[in-house]
Amino acid sequence: MRVSVIIPTRNGAARLPGVLGALAAQTPGAGDFEVIIVDDGSGDDTAAVAAAAGARVVSVARSGGPGAATNRGIAQATGQLMAFTDDDTIPASDWIERGRAALQASPAGLVAGHIELQLADRPTVPAMMDFGRGYLDQSAYVADGFGATANLWATRDVVSRLGGFDGSAAWQTHDRDFGERARIAGITMVYAREVVVAHPTRDGVRELARVAYRLGQGATWLSRNGVGAARRHVPEWRRPRYWIPWRSIWGLERLQARGLCTTRTQRLALRVVQYGCLQLPLVAGSLRGTLDGARAAR
Repeated sequence: MRVSVIIPTRNGAARLPGVLGALAAQTPGAGDFEVIIVDDGSGDDTAAVAAAAGARVVSVARSGGPGAATNRGIAQATGQLMAFTDDDTIPASDWIERGRAALQASPAGLVAGHIELQLADRPTVPAMMDFGRGYLDQSAYVADGFGATANLWATRDVVSRLGGFDGSAAWQTHDRDFGERARIAGITMVYAREVVVAHPTRDGVRELARVAYRLGQGATWLSRNGVGAARRHVPEWRRPRYWIPWRSIWGLERLQARGLCTTRTQRLALRVVQYGCLQLPLVAGSLRGTLDGARAAR
């Protein structure tokens, strides 16, 4: 069966070469597959970069968000198996081969693959925070009832049965909404550790603040629209433990496994930077997102 790889992007000209290059270097076992880039109202050379790499380009004049863009790609797909990923991932060389096998072996036709966060040898403090907190932990997501579309596989039958993604959903919510509707429909998502894409960490405060904004917006939208348990969608800054100064550094065990924060002095320095410099920008981003999400849900 043919696999349709669907990648929505907006102003992704600088990011696309990585994912497109990785897809061009797939193992022979990948079999028949197509790559569909949905250019979601970009103002750069996204379409030209994608076309030069041999991808099919679906252009959207005005951005409607990732859910709507993904649906445009689904409408143009010719495969019976669909793979969704982001414009900044690097799929493993056997991603399609293993994803195809996992999807065909799954009981319900819905698989979430592993997302490996990439940390530089000399990472910035924001990158260490992003890596340590376990963002994009797909196994935890699946346990919570959804899979991030950075590495999500589904049969055409499942996508059709669920009506695709919610094109009206706020940013960072279309995958959660899709997973919730799958659960209600009795479609069990499985986690496939062997189906791997790499994803970069966020290296700057602004990038982390943007993520916090999207998560805050999405959490409020999901809660207001009755998607899943409301307690699962509380922005992190509203949890008391977020403000406890003596709380463990985010993901300390993950960082130490990489040879980072191994001394008391290093841990103290990271904690000072975390609470003294980074916490407030992240809270501000999440608060803005929460307010915007509330307005969007009215």
